[in-house]
Amino acid sequence: KPVTSRPVRRLSVVLVSLPVLVYGLITAQQFFHTATSAVFLSTDDAVGNISYALATEGRYGFLRSPLLAGMARHDGLFSYGPFYFYLGAGLIWLFGYSIVLLRSIHLAVILGIAVAGGVWFRGRAAGSLGALTAVGLLMAFERAQWPMVRPDSLVSLFAVALVICAGLAIRTGHARYWFGAGLAAACGA
Repeated sequence: KPVTSRPVRRLSVVLVSLPVLVYGLITAQQFFHTATSAVFLSTDDAVGNISYALATEGRYGFLRSPLLAGMARHDGLFSYGPFYFYLGAGLIWLFGYSIVLLRSIHLAVILGIAVAGGVWFRGRAAGSLGALTAVGLLMAFERAQWPMVRPDSLVSLFAVALVICAGLAIRTGHARYWFGAGLAAACGA
C-alpha cells in the first residue's frame, strides 16, 4: 500500500480539480452565449408560463394551454412535478421574468450534480473519480442539451440526492438519511 504525503495528495487533488473547474466555467459561458440567442418559444419554453403565473398570480397552472388530451391544465400540471415551477417562480419574483433565467436552472442543476459527484468521490484516487464524473456530465450537457426550460432537470437532481442519501444511510445507519432518500425518491417521481 503506497504512502503518499499530505502535501502531494493535496497538490494532486488541485491538479485534477482545476481543469474540471475551467471546463465548468467554459460550459457555463457557452450556455449563456447560446441561451440568449437560441430560438425562443420552443415547446418546453412555453411551460415557463407556469412559473410566471405562480410568481404574478399565485396560481399553479398552464394558463396558455388549459387542455391537453382532455386533461385540464389550468388547475395544475401533472406531467411534471411542481418543484421546478416553484423554484422558477421564486427566481421570477426575485429578479423579474427572464427566459434565460428559467433556462439556466438546468445549468445550475448540472453544475450542482457535478460538484456533488466531486464531493462524494473526493477521497478516492485523489479526486479523479469525481473529476471523471463531472467531466462526463459537463460534456453530455455541453454537446447534447439545447438551452430551454427543462422542468425534468430537477428529477435528475432528486435522483442524485436519492443515491447520496441512501449511500449515507448505508454508511452511517442514521434514519434521517433514509428519510432523505425516500423524500428525494418521492419528489423525483
